[in-house]
Amino acid sequence: QREGASVLFCVYRSTSSEGVSLSDNAARGVVCVGIPYPPLEAAVSLKKEYNKAAAARLGMGLDGETWYKLGAFRAINQALGRAIRHRRDFGAVALIDSRWTARGSLRAARYLPRWLRNLEGIGEGTRGEHLERTFDQIRDLLERHCRANRRALIAAEGEPARQVRARLTE
Repeated sequence: QREGASVLFCVYRSTSSEGVSLSDNAARGVVCVGIPYPPLEAAVSLKKEYNKAAAARLGMGLDGETWYKLGAFRAINQALGRAIRHRRDFGAVALIDSRWTARGSLRAARYLPRWLRNLEGIGEGTRGEHLERTFDQIRDLLERHCRANRRALIAAEGEPARQVRARLTE
């Protein structure tokens, strides 16, 4: 295992953002830019129309718009899961798109994974404007998060207290 930092850039729905397990120090953060709605090509439009008609006819099932949105949010949830792979793993995730924090938006309450909603205290009625953060607020949150988890990680590895203090002051 190497020391240092690295950055991995991926696109939604690729092998790296969905098919690779980057647990522990392999990934300590994920930044998701945008919401990957599929392009409205003929096949996607036809599927949306089919779902809309089927839901109206049957009175149940996914309507076209819900089906369309779920694909995008499923891709985001897959990407978010790259940083946190098991119970004892930790990492930071950031969603960069104004649609998450739009006034009245319920996207976070409806589409983020339950573990993240619970961690952030996002309830059923949480609106987007309550989730907006400035860059300085995000930086401060990340610094506190990294410091706290670094201490926990070092302590869990069983290093003597003197080495722990020395590493924390680096």
